[in-house]
Amino acid sequence: MSRRRFADLADAGRQLGAALTESYGGHDDALILGIEPHGLVVGQAAAQVLGLPVLGLAPDGPAPAEVVDRVVLVVDDGVESGGTATRLAALLRASGPARLVLAVPVCPREPYSALTRSYDEVIALERPFMVRSLAWHYVDPPDPGGESAGS
Repeated sequence: MSRRRFADLADAGRQLGAALTESYGGHDDALILGIEPHGLVVGQAAAQVLGLPVLGLAPDGPAPAEVVDRVVLVVDDGVESGGTATRLAALLRASGPARLVLAVPVCPREPYSALTRSYDEVIALERPFMVRSLAWHYVDPPDPGGESAGS
């Protein structure tokens, strides 16, 4: 990948929302869980495109009660190793969602393959061969402190 695809987190969310529109836009049973802090920004922008509710989820927090019997779209700013996404899949599965989907702007090929075993579906706009810092994929990289990439 020779260029940075996403201007910022909100742009990544809008692009992700557009890619998810056909499958999940406006579904009454769908919910976006944005992984705090950066995934929540991406999730909020995607939720606006999709017309879906969005909740924030801390990587070490409990699963919200709203996931029971819902299509849950777990959104983050991207995946590096896949550790956070794998832990969250186990946590959320125990809460009984109808379907569990990971939707991210960036997920390298190796973790992507592993995550397909934890989620019913994994959607990534970019699947680079090499693992890079998530900030590399953004023109205006998120502040590592949480103000504006990584799991």
